[in-house]
Amino acid sequence: MELRKWPLFWLKKLLLPQYLEHIEGDLNELYRDRVANYSEKKALRLYYWDCLQLLRPALFKPIIKRTNFTIMVKNNFKLGYRN
Repeated sequence: MELRKWPLFWLKKLLLPQYLEHIEGDLNELYRDRVANYSEKKALRLYYWDCLQLLRPALFKPIIKRTNFTIMVKNNFKLGYRN
């Protein structure tokens, strides 16, 4: 159980919270099914592989949050350039 915490830690840091609960539940369900069918070592290896496959740009949190101030400054520079 300890070894499964690291991938979940990184998924929580990188993925949007709206997807995280469903993804975590699906990963745990897959892991339990694989432990029943395969050895625990192979199930853990497949668990890590599934976590790596989930790292898609569409699921990432935004790196830079665009605030109103940054949009306003960008607009002011654009207007200053035009005049």
